[in-house]
Amino acid sequence: MVKTRSETMEEIRDMIATMEKRRQEEKENEDKRRQEEKETENLRRLEDRELLVTLISKIETSKVSTEDMKKEIEETKEDMIKKIEVTRGLVEKRHDEVTRTLENIRLEVEKSQKLRVEGKPEVICSPVNGIIKPPTFDGEISWPVYRRQFEAAAQNNGWTNEQKATALILALRGKAVEILQNIPEDAQKKYETVVSALELRYGSQYLKQVYQSQLKVRIQGSNESVQEYGAEVEKMARLAWPEAPEEFLHQFTIQCFLDGLRDVDLQQTLRLGRGRYQILKDAIVAALEYEAVKNVSRHQRKVHQIRGVAEVEEGDLNTLSQVLAAQFEKYLGPIAEYLKQKRQGRPKCYFCGLIGHLQRDCRQRTRSEDSRQAPQYQRNSEN
Repeated sequence: MVKTRSETMEEIRDMIATMEKRRQEEKENEDKRRQEEKETENLRRLEDRELLVTLISKIETSKVSTEDMKKEIEETKEDMIKKIEVTRGLVEKRHDEVTRTLENIRLEVEKSQKLRVEGKPEVICSPVNGIIKPPTFDGEISWPVYRRQFEAAAQNNGWTNEQKATALILALRGKAVEILQNIPEDAQKKYETVVSALELRYGSQYLKQVYQSQLKVRIQGSNESVQEYGAEVEKMARLAWPEAPEEFLHQFTIQCFLDGLRDVDLQQTLRLGRGRYQILKDAIVAALEYEAVKNVSRHQRKVHQIRGVAEVEEGDLNTLSQVLAAQFEKYLGPIAEYLKQKRQGRPKCYFCGLIGHLQRDCRQRTRSEDSRQAPQYQRNSEN
């Protein structure tokens, strides 16, 4: 069916109307979208503003907290300064007390008369006030012996435990001072604590095994006398077995003394008389008697040897002179003959014995050397 022109125009108008309607809807949608975006942007800005306000509030709060913290720090600092000042005052007071104590000790030492006991640490005594200064301890001398000396001085001076602790600390020297590092400062005023620390470090009861091992391998030194060696053996035995019976110590020290003697003959001689020794002193006396007899015998042998040499020299003096003259004649004769011939102008050959030429110009010597070299050359050629 063919459409008329009017119908066609009607359709075109409808289409145009539809397009206009659609364009209008799109425009409305676009405006609506823009409105929504604008509202969203405003909302975001509002949220950012609220967040900024919150941050500003927090910053203000933080400033207040920081001020409080600074205030607390200043207060703590002032408290620490006060405590430091108090501590400094106590330290200065303690330093002054120690200085006065040392000054008093120095004055007492200058006024006192020094008494020195041979083989033992120095003990200083003041005859004016009866105060005895204990000896120093450096860890090299025996701790039990030193402690007995210190206790005697403390008892004489009438010290309390705190005074004894102070005096003992001031008496430490050398490596022994390092023991104070193991004692708390508040415990250094307790005498028992200081003594326990020194006992643990230098006490003999903790060194029994060491002394026992040393005693097993102890021998007499090359420059050590019998008396010194015996005294050292007895001291080590008593340190190794401080609680042993005396009978055991006597027999044990005798055995160790004999085992370590340097002179084998002396050792064997003393072993033969082992049953006659009740204490170590008996063995030492026997050893000294043996050495005395041995020295006398050695002196007598030297006297006999000197006398024998003197007799031989006196009897054979003429024979010795003759022997020396013969030796001089043997070695100096050819030299004298050569000098004599040289002075006369007629040298003598010591190879052939003829006069008129020297050994280096001797023809017989040259022929003799050629005859000896010829067989050697032939053997080398054959090889």
